[in-house]
Parts: sequence; C-alpha cells; structure tokens
Amino acid sequence: MFLISILQLLDHTNINNNFIAQGIGFVGLIFAIISFQNNKRNLILVFLGLAQMCFIVHFALLGVWTASAMNIVGAIRTFFFVFRGRKKWMDSDIVMYTFIFLFFIAGILSWQNWLSLLPIMAMAIETVGLWQENPRKIRSIVIIPRPLWLTYNVIHGSYAGVLTELFVVVSLVTGIIRFDFLPWIRQKRNPGMLDQDSLN
Repeated sequence: MFLISILQLLDHTNINNNFIAQGIGFVGLIFAIISFQNNKRNLILVFLGLAQMCFIVHFALLGVWTASAMNIVGAIRTFFFVFRGRKKWMDSDIVMYTFIFLFFIAGILSWQNWLSLLPIMAMAIETVGLWQENPRKIRSIVIIPRPLWLTYNVIHGSYAGVLTELFVVVSLVTGIIRFDFLPWIRQKRNPGMLDQDSLN
C-alpha cells in the first residue's frame, strides 16, 4: 500500500512537471515567434536568447538532457553574438567555430542515444546562420535545421517544442516574404529603388 502511494505521488509529480514544462515551452514559443518577425539582427538575437532560456528549463523538466544542454550553449552563444560588430574580437570567425565545437562537446557530455545527433547538427547549422550580419541571410540559413528539431521534439513528446518549430517556420517564411521577397519584387518593378538589405 505504501509503495502504491509512492508510485502515485511520483506519477502525479511527473504530470505536474510535464504541465509546467509545456507551459514554460509555450512562453519560449512566444519569444521565438517575436524573434523572427524582427528585421534587426540584435532584436532577433535578444528574443531568441529569451526563448532558449525558456527551453533550457522546458527540456530539463522533460528529462531531455541533450536538448537542454544545446539550449544552454545556445543562449550563451546568442548573448555573445549580440556583440558582433561592437567588439573587435567578436568579428573573428574563430568565435563561430568555437561555439560549433562547444555544441558537439555539450552533445557528447549529454549524449542519450543516436537521436542526440539531431539537435547537435541543428544548432551547428543555426550557429552559422546567426553569425551572419544580414537578417536576410540569418532567416534563410536558420530555417534549414527546423526539420531536425521538429523530428526530435515529436519523438520526445515536447508539444511546446513541436509547436515552436512549426510557428518558427511560419514566422521565418513570413519574414522572408515580408522583408526579402516583397522588397525584391518592388525593386524589380522600380529599378531605382534600393532595399537596405541588398546593400549588405
């Protein structure tokens, strides 16, 4: 009887943890959507960093340690990338490659199974995208690893993560149409009109 009570308590705790995890994940979702609706690099990075901080806790509560580790390194990376162009030492490509290396190290240390490769590769690709200074390039590269995260989240029951990836894809596509495709169309119709991103 005592053992059954303990198991019921643990099961109730797991349910509560899952509920809290998904809630925190949905807060991260909001930040992620806001991030890619911006056309300023620093705002993209700031809101992305806030989203990653939420997902550190989200994945930890779900016991998905590789994803949590990826978001820890990701949040640190995002913070450092904000200073690109402001600090001379941050303009070296060594910084980008250092973070890619750190993602692989964090992935190895938090390795759970072969599925851990998905977020590791996703964050490595995303790092290349966020290193770009042109928001257009950021959007076009950051959209590439979304299927990796989506697959990983589905398998691990991260409902907030799945919705985040779907909304991020929609947000990125919307941003690409709004800031990249439509200005390009207007520029084609009015050759004298130059879009600011095209100058970068």
